[in-house]
Amino acid sequence: MNPKDMTRMARLGVIASMQPIHAVADRELADAMWPDVTKHAYAWRALERAGVKLAFGSDAPVETADPLAGIEAATAWRREAKWHPELALTRASALRAYTSGAAYATGMERDLGTLRSGKLCDMTVVDDGHVVATVVGGRVTWRRKPA
Repeated sequence: MNPKDMTRMARLGVIASMQPIHAVADRELADAMWPDVTKHAYAWRALERAGVKLAFGSDAPVETADPLAGIEAATAWRREAKWHPELALTRASALRAYTSGAAYATGMERDLGTLRSGKLCDMTVVDDGHVVATVVGGRVTWRRKPA
């Protein structure tokens, strides 16, 4: 993505609907075929800094539907792989893109995307990388048993 387009996207209200997990699978091919452009590929942090609204998804069944894998790809994997780590997001930013950003992109931000009174609430509760509970319709539907 041309960096000049990022501020234009923000100004026009363009939503960057992206799937961070693709970066993991695409890295080798991108580096081999287009080494000069990878510094602008999957430029989540640069888009965020430019004021572009991010909306993340999985692209399942092409990639895993697991949002935790996508969050990892947008944050820690990028830094650990040393693949343009300056473009990695914080976990809070990646989570926002998967929740409120995705709700905004679908026009459902009044009903979904944040934990607020009156909004629909389906969520997965994670502690230290492990699912500890699920909530559907505002009710706990599953809870991990204590060890």
